[in-house]
Amino acid sequence: MAVMRQSWTDDRLDGFRERVDERFDELNRRLDRIETRLDTDLPRLDQRIDGLHRAMLQGFLVLVGIQVTFFVSTIAFIASQT
Repeated sequence: MAVMRQSWTDDRLDGFRERVDERFDELNRRLDRIETRLDTDLPRLDQRIDGLHRAMLQGFLVLVGIQVTFFVSTIAFIASQT
């Protein structure tokens, strides 16, 4: 079992601080790359969502048109039978 140190030397603290700084610098680089990618990908995603919205609206209107045509033709058929 490892024994835990009760105190840290200045050298160990300096090494720890440098390692933490390196990891935060790497994190900042990764976040910058993600931000750059989002800047280029989000407009394309917006266009795709707008296209999907348009297609769904058109499909809805077609379905409503079909239902209206069915009901009108059904009413006309019933009216012609009486």
